[in-house]
Amino acid sequence: MIAAFDHIATDYDEHFTYSIIGKAQRQLVLQYLKPMLLQQKNIRVLELNCGTGEDAKWMAQHGATVVATDISASMIQQAEAKIEAAGLSQKVVCKQLDINNMLHVVGIEKFDLIYSNFGGLNCIAPQKLAELLQHQLPALLNKNGSMVFVMMPKFCLWETVYHTLIFKWKNVFRRLTNNAVIASVGNGATVETWYYKPSWLKQYLPTNSSVQKINPIGFFIPPSYLNHFVSKRPKLFALLNKLESKVSNYSFLAAASDHYLIHLKK
Repeated sequence: MIAAFDHIATDYDEHFTYSIIGKAQRQLVLQYLKPMLLQQKNIRVLELNCGTGEDAKWMAQHGATVVATDISASMIQQAEAKIEAAGLSQKVVCKQLDINNMLHVVGIEKFDLIYSNFGGLNCIAPQKLAELLQHQLPALLNKNGSMVFVMMPKFCLWETVYHTLIFKWKNVFRRLTNNAVIASVGNGATVETWYYKPSWLKQYLPTNSSVQKINPIGFFIPPSYLNHFVSKRPKLFALLNKLESKVSNYSFLAAASDHYLIHLKK
């Protein structure tokens, strides 16, 4: 997995972060986060799977202090360069971190928010993810702290329709498995990926936690591999984006979207 994300680090922003789909899906997530950051001064954030640091930069610009972590050394290098260029080195610390050994690396710090965007936790096998949800992550939270994760569900309507139309039958329901799926992350790199229903995460919550919100991310906005299609059709994408904003609070659509946001509170 490390090699896969090292392989795509230098091109990740070009192909996703700054793509029309990447920006639109990210904006939905940041719109949700913004009130949380504004309501609490000096909020401390632990970001898992930070990638090139785009979200860490944004959170720091909105008052947060961030420990931004990723398993890929190349991603961390990209993140550090981005944070330094933005003049935010006093607000963001970037660390290479294998989530399987996170307590050893993070130490005894406590956080107000633990955050992971765009399916980073989908690279964690079920048994390990259950352990993280029940024990390791809550132990890092301050009282009344939150966890906000953006995950990929076990079904995506866009994906099913698209692969049906291009006759790639084996991919039509590829997410509907309990086993790891070998998923492309770009530039020929692949990673083992597991897909999780919101209900799966709920069953592994510690007893002192509750679900605050589940939002669809990408019900009308398609997956990023369709960027080439929508970028040539700006009017169509503008319509899809408008429709997405109208259903962003319809939690029942989360199970059929490209991603979903789940907010858990201690």
